Amino acid sequence: MKIVMTENMKKIVNNLKSYHLIEQTIKIDEKYLQESPLNGINYDTIKTGSTNNIKSPVETIALRRIQKENRIKEYKNIIMELNDAMSILDEVEEKIIRLRDIEHHTWMQVEYHVNLSESQCKRIRKRGLSKMEEIIYHEQSTDENEAYLNIGL
Repeated sequence: MKIVMTENMKKIVNNLKSYHLIEQTIKIDEKYLQESPLNGINYDTIKTGSTNNIKSPVETIALRRIQKENRIKEYKNIIMELNDAMSILDEVEEKIIRLRDIEHHTWMQVEYHVNLSESQCKRIRKRGLSKMEEIIYHEQSTDENEAYLNIGL
C-alpha cells in the first residue's frame, strides 16, 4: 500500500521543520511579557481626530501583549500536538522524523543513524507522518464534533 503525502501531512512536516523556531518564539514572547510593564490606560490627555481614533503608547503595548499571549497559546498547542503525535510512533519512525524534519539532517545522515537504506527511511517516515496525521486531525475533528454537540445543535 502506497502512502500519499496529503496536505495535512505537509502541514505537519512544516510544523516539525519549525519546531525549534516555535519553541524559541515562545520563550522570547514569554520573556517580553514578563519584562514589559503595563500601566493603566488613561485617555484624559489624548486628543482625538475627526474619526475619534484613539491611540496611546500604553494601548499599543496592551495590544502587543494580547497578540503575544495569543501567539504563545497557539504555538504551545502546536508543540503539544506534535509531541502527542510523536509519542505514538515506534522508535525508528520517531528517530527518522526527528532527524529529518526537526534536526534537518540529509537522507544520507539519517540512513547512517538508523542503519537502513534511503528508500526504507522514506517509507518509514511517510508511515510515521500518516500516523501523526491520524492522531492530530482525528483529535481535531473529535473536538469540533464535541463542541458541536455541546452547543446542542
